[in-house]
Formats: sequence, structure tokens, C-alpha cells
Amino acid sequence: MSLAFCGAHGLFLGTILFLLGRNGAGGLAVVEWHSVGAGCLLVLVFLTLIFGLLAVAVTGAPTAEDFWAEDRRDEADRRRRNEEPWVDGR
Repeated sequence: MSLAFCGAHGLFLGTILFLLGRNGAGGLAVVEWHSVGAGCLLVLVFLTLIFGLLAVAVTGAPTAEDFWAEDRRDEADRRRRNEEPWVDGR
């Protein structure tokens, strides 16, 4: 919803700027493009964080971290056992 809202307003403002420039009244709306770029980047970062946290909540990704921790523990145990002296079973 937020992405559609931002996109619609960007299109609306772009159309207004285009029409003002075309009619020779571009001085009515001076745009500082560095601020526009910074604002777009900031909105993109916030939307990425919001959707990322939503994806974690919906997909159950915290359990994936538990799986990773268990896998690391198993790997550490395997390495410890690998360093033990071999028993001659013959």
C-alpha cells in the first residue's frame, strides 16, 4: 500500500513539474534533485526494513536461526570428535 502511495504521488508530482516546465513556468517549482534522491533512498530503506521484518514474521525465519545454531553446534562436535585419537578396532 505504501509503495503504491509513493508511486502515485511521484507520478502526480512528475506530471505537474513536466507541465510547469512545458508552459514556461518552471520557476514556480524549483526542485532540488539531491533532496529528491535522498528522500527516495530513505523511503526505499524504510520499505525494505518493513517488508523484511514482515517476511521474517510471516515465514518463521527465526526458526531458521535455531537450525543454523544447531548445525554449528553439530559441526563443532564433529571437529572435536575428529581430533580424538583413533581407537584400533582390529
